Amino acid sequence: ECVTPMERRLREGVDAERREVIEGTNPPRTRVCLIFYKQTTKRDVGARLAWILHDYNPWVLPEKVEPEEREHAILQAVAENHGVILTPISKVSEGLNLKLDTPIVYELGKNAKETDQAVGRCWRLGKEELVRAYHFAGKDTATHDKLRRQASASGAASLFSGNSPRGELAAC
Repeated sequence: ECVTPMERRLREGVDAERREVIEGTNPPRTRVCLIFYKQTTKRDVGARLAWILHDYNPWVLPEKVEPEEREHAILQAVAENHGVILTPISKVSEGLNLKLDTPIVYELGKNAKETDQAVGRCWRLGKEELVRAYHFAGKDTATHDKLRRQASASGAASLFSGNSPRGELAAC
């Protein structure tokens, strides 16, 4: 099958993140990637990305997992050495405390709040290691425009709430 340039770039990013040993961890461990995508009844993006990333032992959040069981299911997959977790963004944008290392927004949520909250599942109180978030969008596409709008909303929301926009999604 054909691999798109964005899928190839995702694979490169995951490869770099999975190879990096997190400084100060004992025993040493590599970064865990949590990849968000938009799931519809017509597209099975999770299965496609699992195929693209098969070398990294990916785990896809099953459709039938109840909301109150999602956090446990994801953390169990990590405990079973799945270094890449794939999940629809709408399934993890609220109420989970995952403290993972690398959230990757492969497809944006419906709005800035959903995207910010999904990424925020990784950066929680008590998380000591650096969290690096990636947002994918093809240059000069509708998704790129949406990402720029979400970045503006993210920074504005941060300022409105009294926080510095440093570390928030940057518009570029």
